[in-house]
Amino acid sequence: MGSAKLNAGRTISVNRMLGTGTEPKNIGWGTGAGTTSPNDTTLFAEKALDLAATTGSRTAGTSSAVSSSVGFTGSMSGTVLTVSAVNASGNVGQLAVGQAITGAGITAGTIITSYGTGTGGTGTYNINNSQTVASEAMTAAGTNDIYQVVATLTATGSGTVTNAGASDNATIGSGNFNIKGDFTGIPLNSGDSLTLTIRDQVG
Repeated sequence: MGSAKLNAGRTISVNRMLGTGTEPKNIGWGTGAGTTSPNDTTLFAEKALDLAATTGSRTAGTSSAVSSSVGFTGSMSGTVLTVSAVNASGNVGQLAVGQAITGAGITAGTIITSYGTGTGGTGTYNINNSQTVASEAMTAAGTNDIYQVVATLTATGSGTVTNAGASDNATIGSGNFNIKGDFTGIPLNSGDSLTLTIRDQVG
């Protein structure tokens, strides 16, 4: 199982910053097997809502900006934050550059300035304030640093959904995917619904 921001998604992000392109909020699902890679350009066997047809429309999602908040266990020595564990639940997003770090004894205004060996989970991160803090529970939080799309897809046929993604085009087989993920197959019957939340964190 895995998810990735696709290479085409990076182009979408740049174009949106330049004021061009289309928002990637059209959600599609697929029934094929595979492991997500940033080089992917399509879903694995993308299907329409009947889980059989390979043409039709994707489902338009609702987009919003949300703030990251990640609980973890960490320590600080000088300007290096070492993350030894990340909470298994309750997190929105992952550790990222620009997030503020809070916890007992941590200097106010401490932020992550760059990645060390960590890239969102355990590992080291560089911070702006030099300090010594023993291992403890900490929180990393950003402000409106996640682009989120939520959509509910209701099956009109039967099948097993194995992957999903967010595209800048409403038509199956067209456009570019921003984010894609694969997962353990979810069997659906006609009338069953699946609510998908897709997040793209800046940082």
